[in-house]
Amino acid sequence: AGSGRWLLVVADADRARHATLIEDIRAALGADECRFGTWSDSPESGVAAEDWAGHGIRHVLVFSDGSLPGPGFVQCGAPDRLASSGEARRALWVRLRPLLAA
Repeated sequence: AGSGRWLLVVADADRARHATLIEDIRAALGADECRFGTWSDSPESGVAAEDWAGHGIRHVLVFSDGSLPGPGFVQCGAPDRLASSGEARRALWVRLRPLLAA
């Protein structure tokens, strides 16, 4: 949902539970530049990864500790860990810093 060049993939429950953290990240990225998504195996659901560029999505941030489906994704870590660890938040900003200018 939404529009913008940043796709934040985060479970709805984590998004609700860590609303302040997610909103802080959106504010740093530009709230109007962010959209949200979740993983789906259904071809009728949402926008397929191969079509993201055509929809203006340039960066995909994945909020989980699981494996990433391929290159070009930014592993942010689980929201619980980000919320409780300053070190995890600093590591995330180190990964995001080069992408902010892109």
